[in-house]
Amino acid sequence: MDYVSLMKQLHRQFGENVRMRDFRILVDVFGESGAGAVKEILENYSTWQFVLSQDTTLVDK
Repeated sequence: MDYVSLMKQLHRQFGENVRMRDFRILVDVFGESGAGAVKEILENYSTWQFVLSQDTTLVDK
């Protein structure tokens, strides 16, 4: 599954303000804890996009 693509599609569908009826759909698909995590990402989508765009290469000294 392409997680980034899925989140983009969900963001287009629900936006950053996930309503209760939309959350119920997410619960049906992802379960209670998964829906909560997806809801958090959608509500903070621009921050999530920023984090994804950062170079996260770790350097070990």
